[in-house]
Amino acid sequence: MNLSCDTLVAVNLQGACLPEACLNKADLTSANLNSANLTRAHLRGAQLECVQSVYTILNGADLSSASLREADVSHAEMAGANLRGARAEGANFAHTNLTGADLSGLRGHGASFETTNLHQAKLQRASLVGANLACADLKDACLVLADLRSADLSYAILAGADLSGANLKGAILESALYDRETIWPEGFEPEQAGAMSVGKPVRPWWKFWSAN
Repeated sequence: MNLSCDTLVAVNLQGACLPEACLNKADLTSANLNSANLTRAHLRGAQLECVQSVYTILNGADLSSASLREADVSHAEMAGANLRGARAEGANFAHTNLTGADLSGLRGHGASFETTNLHQAKLQRASLVGANLACADLKDACLVLADLRSADLSYAILAGADLSGANLKGAILESALYDRETIWPEGFEPEQAGAMSVGKPVRPWWKFWSAN
């Protein structure tokens, strides 16, 4: 399906099955995409502001340079998605699976990634000022030169993460977990910021709940 550049403002696509749909530069402002299947969809440069996209499947989708400001993309499946250069100020990605996703250069001021799976995600040069990353799984994530000023990283998993050159001024790192593979900005003292060193592999906290 090719809907590139179409105007689909406030369209209701809840539960729609649109794998590999071509929606490049489409205007989907305030659309309802809840529970839709958009696996490997092409959404490059699309307008997705204020979209409802809860439980949406976007694995492998191309959202590069898209605008997701104030969008609700919580509980979604976005493994391997491309969000390079996307705008996501105030967006909600809580509880979403972004394993291996490319968020490099993403602008996410005030966005929520609470309890989000960002394992092996690329976040280099991402602007996440004031973002909520509490309890996020950032194991082996790349955060090189990321702007994390005043971000909440409490209880986040940072084992193996690369934070070289990241700006952590005012960031909250209370009980964040890191290991010997974690790379911090030069001169940064994680334990003084409240982070905790662990000497064995770390599982995200929700896996402990599911095991009980």
